Amino acid sequence: MKKRRRVRKSAVFVIFVLLLIIALLISMIAKKVSDKQVSEPKQEKTTETKKENKKKQTNLPKVKKIDQSGDPYENTVTVSDLDSIYILVNKYSGLPEDYEPSDLVQVPRVVKMRMCACEKKQQMHLKS
Repeated sequence: MKKRRRVRKSAVFVIFVLLLIIALLISMIAKKVSDKQVSEPKQEKTTETKKENKKKQTNLPKVKKIDQSGDPYENTVTVSDLDSIYILVNKYSGLPEDYEPSDLVQVPRVVKMRMCACEKKQQMHLKS
C-alpha cells in the first residue's frame, strides 16, 4: 500500500516537473519570437505601403492654397477640376452656379445622384 502511494506521489511529481518545464520552454519561445519581431527592420514593408499610399493619393486633385484672411464668401476660388469626385467645397472654395456633374443618373425615390454614388448605393442594397 505504501509502495503504491510512493509511486503515485513520484508520478505526480514527475508530471508536475514536466509541465513546469514545458511552460518555461513555451514562455522562452514566445519571448524570442516577440524579441525577433521587434528587432526585425520593417523598412521594406513600410516603403511598399508608402509607395502604395502615394499611388492612391495621386487620384486626388491638387488643392490651391486660398487666402482665408478675409471674410468668408468674399475671396472665393472656383474649383478647376469639376469632373473629379473629390472636390473641396467650403466658404472659400466654391462651384460655379450652373454646375451639374456630367454623370448624374435618375435613381428611384431620389431626384438625382452621381454615378459612383449610385453604384455604391446598389452595392449596399445587395449586401443587406
